[in-house]
Amino acid sequence: TGHGVPGAFMSILGITCLNEIIMHGSYLHAGSVLNQMREHVMEALCQTGQESDQRDGIDIALCMIDLKKGKLNYAGAFNPVYIVRDKHFFEIAGDMMPVGIGAEEELSFKNHMYELDSNDTLYLFSDGFVDQFGGASGKKFKYGPFRKLVAEIGHLPMQQQEQHIRQTFSDWKGNHQQVDDVLVFGFRLNTST
Repeated sequence: TGHGVPGAFMSILGITCLNEIIMHGSYLHAGSVLNQMREHVMEALCQTGQESDQRDGIDIALCMIDLKKGKLNYAGAFNPVYIVRDKHFFEIAGDMMPVGIGAEEELSFKNHMYELDSNDTLYLFSDGFVDQFGGASGKKFKYGPFRKLVAEIGHLPMQQQEQHIRQTFSDWKGNHQQVDDVLVFGFRLNTST
């Protein structure tokens, strides 16, 4: 979370924690991975829950997919996962707390299970697209129009979706300065194999 050097530092810390947890295989589901990440981040940043603590944290959407069973296991810190199935749009919301200190009370991350169909398209993304200023009145793009965009293009081949997303972002941004890094990660499953 954040921009510039602090944001880069938090990204590196998050990737390091995630790799360590996955390497040790000490997790049962996506929610337990985020709970362990929070403990690592709090320890690395010496966060104890005191008022004087830095409130740095990480936003993340984490998916674990069992292709044989066609099941999605998801947990999120602020970030959702979007799913498009046969032109129908679904959203699984993340918890409204970061990986790290930030919530009033430290709660466990919720674990979501979801049955996947063959050819479901999933989207994970940062807030860079939705927070971009642009358009005729110079306002943020926002989540509503982003959901609509994903729902409208979710049936297209992935390469066409990429072109559509890039063009929409470019058209929206216009001459405004880009305010953040932008990541939209979409992938289509084929669970029938």
